[in-house]
Amino acid sequence: MATIGHTLAGLSLAGCGPIKARGGVMPHLWPAFIVLLAHAVDLVEWGAAAVKDAPADTHFLTHSPLATGILVLLIWIALALGTKIRSPLPYLIVAAAVFSHLLLDLFSVRFFIAHTYAQQETYSLPPFEQSFVAEIWLLGFVFVLVALGRAVLQKTCPRKGRAVGCALALATLAAAATRLPAFWVPAYLVSLLHAAVLLRRSFKVRQLWGIVVVSPVLAFVLVEATASHLTAKGLALRKAGRLHEAVQIQTRVLGLPIRESHTWHLFQLAISYERLEQFDKAEVTFMDAIAIGDDSPWPRIYLARLYANPKSRPSGLFRPQEAKALYRAAQADAQDDRARAYVKRGLAQLEEPGPPD
Repeated sequence: MATIGHTLAGLSLAGCGPIKARGGVMPHLWPAFIVLLAHAVDLVEWGAAAVKDAPADTHFLTHSPLATGILVLLIWIALALGTKIRSPLPYLIVAAAVFSHLLLDLFSVRFFIAHTYAQQETYSLPPFEQSFVAEIWLLGFVFVLVALGRAVLQKTCPRKGRAVGCALALATLAAAATRLPAFWVPAYLVSLLHAAVLLRRSFKVRQLWGIVVVSPVLAFVLVEATASHLTAKGLALRKAGRLHEAVQIQTRVLGLPIRESHTWHLFQLAISYERLEQFDKAEVTFMDAIAIGDDSPWPRIYLARLYANPKSRPSGLFRPQEAKALYRAAQADAQDDRARAYVKRGLAQLEEPGPPD
């Protein structure tokens, strides 16, 4: 799930706790604190990826509810020792914020959100842009309802303001049901504006210190955005035939503390080496991608293609028998039709008399 989705989930959960349950500075930092916890899994994994001896599984918390539970327990202990909070509700909200990350990162949940919005009958995730909009549509709707609820349930809320808030909630529901941005985006914005007007008296300047609390999230987003930009730039340079520049950019990406598995980035770098006919470097990089242990069959497929390429003869890497073995290993891992078709074509070329083209 994109950063905006986790942020909206955190903001929604932050609006569910009673003010009386908080003490000290927490009334001012509570929303930012819960948003930070909604990203806690990402931040811990990102910090681990920045360590020299990073774990092989860069999603070790995402893949382990038990490890995430231990993280929640540590946060509870710190919260109990560092604040005057004694009510159980804030602790439940903290746990919900941290575990919401695991829930929202489940493929089935992401698939459900994206396809509920797009109303498509495919069995793969839509493009990132479409999934991004779908997250804002659904989680933004929840946040709008929470914000309106907090606003109209204030004791100081005027009767007209409460009536308008209820009407806007119904209008937002109707607009969201259309799944058309031309309807739901204005509805969300107007509803949030109304909630902000009603809640303006409860706002304190000290709440701006929350920006400091969420600064690690901003740093994480900056690094991920930089990596995404460089990745796209490297692919564009390779497509334009500027292979040496592409290799430089792709090597820079691998030097960033990104949480995403390096398999795909190593795979793309190896392809660039192969097109430069630097077959030795390509072989090593393909093997590094395979060694990470992800389920993707593509590094094996492309390494097999390299071994089956007659141009690799001068480097001593023309190994048709090893190519066949790699193709068959990749065939067992291939989950999509495109990979299976590529493997089938590669094996057919190797079985033809004479060297493959």
